Amino acid sequence: MPHEEDLSILDVNSEEDEDIEAANKAFPTSYNCIAKKAVSLENNFITKMDAFWYSGITGSVAVGLSNNSVIISNTDNLTTIKNLKGHRDVVTEVRYSKLDSNLIYTSSMDRTIKRWDIRIKESCVNTFKDNTEGPEPHQWKPFSTMDVNCCDTFICGGTEKNGDDSFLLFFDVRNPKVLGGYWESHSEDVTKVRFHPNDANYMASSSIDGLINVFDISKNSEEDALLYTLGSEVSPDTLKWLKRSNAIYNHLGVVCQSEEYQLWDIEESMPSCKFERETLSKALMRTSPEACYLVDSFQFDDSDDVFILGGSKRKHGGCLRVLQLHKKKLKGYSSLIDQDTLKNQIVRAVCANPKSRCIITGGEDGIINVWKEGTKEELVGQSSGKVDVNVLKNARHKPY
Repeated sequence: MPHEEDLSILDVNSEEDEDIEAANKAFPTSYNCIAKKAVSLENNFITKMDAFWYSGITGSVAVGLSNNSVIISNTDNLTTIKNLKGHRDVVTEVRYSKLDSNLIYTSSMDRTIKRWDIRIKESCVNTFKDNTEGPEPHQWKPFSTMDVNCCDTFICGGTEKNGDDSFLLFFDVRNPKVLGGYWESHSEDVTKVRFHPNDANYMASSSIDGLINVFDISKNSEEDALLYTLGSEVSPDTLKWLKRSNAIYNHLGVVCQSEEYQLWDIEESMPSCKFERETLSKALMRTSPEACYLVDSFQFDDSDDVFILGGSKRKHGGCLRVLQLHKKKLKGYSSLIDQDTLKNQIVRAVCANPKSRCIITGGEDGIINVWKEGTKEELVGQSSGKVDVNVLKNARHKPY
């Protein structure tokens, strides 16, 4: 979710005063935009995004928009595959099935989670909701996040604070009736739920209360299921399972609402490394920490390094760069430069193909960019996608 901050603060860096040669040296890996598209021409911004990859850059990408719809596009040229309409409030999460690109799960502040099958005309095949617990009987709970496990059997939806409790609710993907839930582990809104990439029973959750919890949901009670509690001290915003030197997914990458980045070994009581906004600003080669923001972190299959996408807001053009966390040190990796679509757009979502290193970004102007590693000369003939100029003129710094 976009962070509440004073977006009138702009980075004093400009294209004119930046040392381009030094920036190119600091961010040596060339990436170029090979496809771009405005998914909406009605001033709708992208709230969430997920991708399903087949091979290379081929796959599909789903984006949640501020008009409560979800747009499905292919990743080659961003041609629209399907427009999913059914939610009546903000879409808070979009997730693909890990097994089938035709199945998509979404959560919303309209108090529902939906399962969609894009092969059929009436795409919504199940709606999940719950009113069995809470301060007021029969009050449906608003979902702030959700995820589906790697076997595509269970859904967990995290809720906003409901009375004195915040809920983690579990559903069988085939049955809309709630299986059960946890409500003692978080005391404020749940900001993210993420199942483990390989273990269907392992799940992490984060909350505005500053806690990150790791569960084994195969246990019979919440108390037994809670394996680890990590205290981030600030409110986590995004959560990502990551692998490190042993190639096992036992770390969590966390972007905090204070624009701080933390990397946790789930078995340790303190983060393995932590970078505050000022440090990240220097790594991004920006002069105004207040104008810098983080999007999320990701990894590629051929490396245990963590990559962090960040940017800054400036008057005559947005800055978007990727940092590389090698062991415990940050260094520049790549600058994502596309003058047409990044003039004003603040990027709020990112997906990366772990095999091809392709990166997809989406932001507040409703524009998707597909980035591929390589120079412009190497990528000749791979560029496609058009952006409506009216969308660029209606650039916003704050969606709500």
